[in-house]
Amino acid sequence: MDRATTTKSDILSEKKNTQPSAWRPFVCVLLIMIGTALILASWIPIGHVASRSIWTHEDSAAYSELRQELHRTAYQSPARAGITEAQMKTQREKMKNKAEAMRKKLEHARQQPRQWSQYLLWSGALLVALGGCGYLAIRQ
Repeated sequence: MDRATTTKSDILSEKKNTQPSAWRPFVCVLLIMIGTALILASWIPIGHVASRSIWTHEDSAAYSELRQELHRTAYQSPARAGITEAQMKTQREKMKNKAEAMRKKLEHARQQPRQWSQYLLWSGALLVALGGCGYLAIRQ
């Protein structure tokens, strides 16, 4: 279209296309609020509930008993236990493997609270950054 034949409706439609819609600032502010809530929630020890469900009191008792038995067999001779040396060696290896598996489970339970808080913190920071960038882009 050339300039001489531009109508009032054409000018209004061009302005309408360049104006941001009304819901965009609301979405940006909502992202910032949700992100802030997630950052604040990262300070609440939510992950402790998950870690307690992973490592129970029974696991703790079994791990303690297993470690004591493993320590005891390290200083016990096969003749005193009434088994051969090969049997004693395989028994120790089994106990070491089981103790290592339980130790890994314990480490996982210990790391769980920190992982939850890090997930909340980083996702909240990402939402705040997205909302802030979007809001600044709208205002400029």
